[in-house]
Amino acid sequence: MHFMRSLIKNVSQKGFFHLLSSNLLIAIVAFGSQFLVAGILKPQEIGRIRIFQTYIQIFSVLAALSVSTSILKLISDQNSAFHNYKAYKTGLNIIIFCSIIVYVITFVLNENGIMTDDPHLIREFRYFSVIFVITSLNSYQISVFQALKKIKEISLLQIVVRSGTLILMVAMTYFLGLNGFFEGMLLGLIISYYLIWAKLSKSDFGINAALDEKLFFFTYLKKNKDLVIEHLKLGGPALIANIAGILSSGLDVIFINFYIKDKALVGQYGFASIIFVGLSILTQTINQITTPYLVSYSNNLPDFKKAFKKYDRLIILVSILIAACLFAVLPFVIRRLYHNKYNQAIEFIYYFIVYWFLRNISILKVSAQIALGKVRINAFIGIFWVLINAALFYFLIPKYGVIGASYSIIIGGVACALMYYFSMKSELKNV
Repeated sequence: MHFMRSLIKNVSQKGFFHLLSSNLLIAIVAFGSQFLVAGILKPQEIGRIRIFQTYIQIFSVLAALSVSTSILKLISDQNSAFHNYKAYKTGLNIIIFCSIIVYVITFVLNENGIMTDDPHLIREFRYFSVIFVITSLNSYQISVFQALKKIKEISLLQIVVRSGTLILMVAMTYFLGLNGFFEGMLLGLIISYYLIWAKLSKSDFGINAALDEKLFFFTYLKKNKDLVIEHLKLGGPALIANIAGILSSGLDVIFINFYIKDKALVGQYGFASIIFVGLSILTQTINQITTPYLVSYSNNLPDFKKAFKKYDRLIILVSILIAACLFAVLPFVIRRLYHNKYNQAIEFIYYFIVYWFLRNISILKVSAQIALGKVRINAFIGIFWVLINAALFYFLIPKYGVIGASYSIIIGGVACALMYYFSMKSELKNV
């Protein structure tokens, strides 16, 4: 008990719970805003939003090259303030330089109808795909605050700017429809970036800007190629993991975009996936809480094994209860709340609940692998999972339509859960 109190005090002092609570609140607001938007727009418009968001997530990862991860290691108390600033500015220029390349490529792909053949989506990508650039920059600035150990400061600012963005999106969607959704997103992200950048610039860290060379983009990167190499070396594994993570959650939407022409049906599937996004808040919260907890046990393997087994059983039990309640309650709530607008989505929701259950019972195993330093195992399973899902989507969606995507995520989820189970079982034998 004394150990738990000291652990909680330690992580609280470092701002962990501020970061956790802000991320949790933001996720809940985002989840709620999507439900409100779903009530305003037509199902086919929800489908287009889901496709757009999936592509934007992929573009953001490619543009950032995971410098948001590498900067956490390159900025250190042991380095001079000026060195830390140069590491920051190098990462910033990497994002800008890569964003230009990614933007040009996506523009060409979009204008030639390669990403989608939907004329509405082609138009939205033409005017709003720049959102991925601002998203990457915002993520990077927040990581810099974390690296500077100013977690409490950025947590409150995050809540304000992200909640404000989501409120703006819902309001503009209400008055302007689908275009309002994208315009609200773009405007909100620009305001967010400015506020975060302004706070960073006024900090002690930002003062070093006056000491650095007034060089930008390729010229700056060329002059600081050692820091570029460090960024790429440290961010490389995270880039692979991030791409695998995005594809594992969005690959179904990409295949549906190519194979399914009925955008209203795609919208029903997209609405069902919102339920999964909401449930994933719980999964992510468990991961954020349990990882530092299990890391603290990693030097005492018998206690680690005991703690893991205890909480793994608890998570499985809670997951069963939550899934059972959702099966019983959600159909009734959705029919009443949306006046039968998303009745077709209910069948897909059942599959997403099962999929969430399979993901959730594996989350403690993911945390345990990280605590034991077995990060490569998680990366291997993630890559293998993406490949399994890609093969399933490729064969089942053309044959069975949208429901084929539901079959695929369940089969892939079972395969992934079994891989985590047997890999963790093998690790515990050695503990």
